[in-house]
This record gives sequence, C-alpha cells and structure tokens, in this order.
Amino acid sequence: MMRGRTLYVVSAGFLALVLCSCAGIPMREYTSSSLEKQAYASYVEHDIRGAIAYYEEALAIHLVNNKLERAAEVYSQLGALYYLSEDMDRAISNYREALKIYTSRKDLKSMAWVSSSIGTVYLSIKKYEEASRFFTQAQQLAEKGNNLELVASALNGLGLVSKRLSNLDEAQQYYEQALNINGRINNKCGMAENYNNLGALSEQQGNLEEALNYYQQALKLDVESNRPEALAVSHSNLGYVYEAMGMYEQSLHHYRIARQINKWLKNKERAEQDLQDIQRLERRRIALP
Repeated sequence: MMRGRTLYVVSAGFLALVLCSCAGIPMREYTSSSLEKQAYASYVEHDIRGAIAYYEEALAIHLVNNKLERAAEVYSQLGALYYLSEDMDRAISNYREALKIYTSRKDLKSMAWVSSSIGTVYLSIKKYEEASRFFTQAQQLAEKGNNLELVASALNGLGLVSKRLSNLDEAQQYYEQALNINGRINNKCGMAENYNNLGALSEQQGNLEEALNYYQQALKLDVESNRPEALAVSHSNLGYVYEAMGMYEQSLHHYRIARQINKWLKNKERAEQDLQDIQRLERRRIALP
C-alpha cells in the first residue's frame, strides 16, 4: 500500500529568500528586495501564484540592473515555485537560466544545487535518463567543490531514479552511500531523508520489520532537527508500515500526529490525505471480527 510521498532530493532551504540590508542601495534594488520579501510572505501563506508574480517583478529589475547573481537566485526560486505548481516546463526553464549564470561564474556549489533541482523535475515527469544525467552532473560538481552534503543529495537522487526503474539493489547502494556521507558530516536532515527512502524501499520489498526500523530512525532524527514537514512525512510512513503489519492502534496514532502537524502547517492537501487514511483504517478496524 504505497502512495505518493515527498521526494527527498532538494535541501530543506530551497525556497530561502535572499534578504539584504537596504541601507545605501539604489531605489530599484530596494524595490526588488521588497518584492522578494513579499514573494516569500506569499509562499508562506501558500499563495504560490502571488509568490511567482512578485519574483517575476524582482527578476526583471535584477536583469535591468545587470545584477546577475541576484537574478540567478530568483531564477532558482521561480524554478522551485513552478515545480510546486506542477508547471514543469517553466520550472526547468528557470533552473536552466540560473545554471547558465552560475556556470559563467564557476560557482560549483550553486551549479551542483541547481543541477540536482533539474534532476528532481525530470524525475517527477518520468524522464529518467535526463534525471540521471543531471544528478550525476550534480554529484561530479559537488565532488569537485568538495561539498559532501550536495554529493549525498545527488546520490540520493540517483537512488530515486534507480528505484523508479525497479533497480532496487542499485537504489539501496545509492541510499546507503548517501547515508554514509551524511553520517560523516553529521547532517541529520539528510540522514533522516535517507532512512525514509531506505524504509520505503524495504516496504516495497515486503521487509516490514526492516522498514519499521528505518522509519523509526528517521523519526528520531526529524525530532532532533525540529523539522515539522519532515516529521509529518515520517509519522505518515510509520502509519503505513504499522497498518501493513496489522498493528492498527499504532498506525492510527501516527496518522493522527501527521494530520495534526499538517493542519498546523496549513497543508490542506496532506491533512486531507491523512484524514482519509484515518477514516479508511477506522472502517477496517470496525469490520474486524
């Protein structure tokens, strides 16, 4: 019993704003900074269209002023927002524009990050050859820049591609490589993502006890990292594996926590899915002899 789950590829800060002091800078640049702040405020309120509109205005100002580094950052934000709004062509287009600028500046870290983001988009539209190409590119750039966190992120992405292609042994190897790297640098967020992906892989193979262990380790790390969205995913995953094991009380416990978190996050879609899981399981429990 599997449903669509969060893909752990892009780092948690992928929509962070570029906030700067406005003292002593031209009015047009001040206006672009204000627009970016308004864009982030719209995103927080789940107004994706509004956020896109503000970022588009800010981008135009950066391009007129030849502020290419700032333009690249906004292109990246737009890529992420279009991805969230499921406009994949525009997501790829904006990410590619950001990649052009970062490449011209030989910014290896940003090149790796954007390459991974493009890989994520291609993965979501089932263009696995392209996804693999960009994740591999991200891995190579991150290794060249000695950025282990981004190396692990790219390996995790390659694992997701392998899983989609049913190369499960290969997927596990990628996940374990990513987990090893994240453990070395004490990246708890990355480790939790790797454990969740390993859990989903074990669940798919019918190894429920192993899946349960992976999900529990992910939950522990998410608690330590204080990441509400990731916590909701981990609780949902535990709900699924407990349900598959026939442990309905434990399953309901985790589904309910996931729903509480998603309601608090104002994530209506996921909260509704959690409610459907709860109602389905309660009907199943009532039907038991």
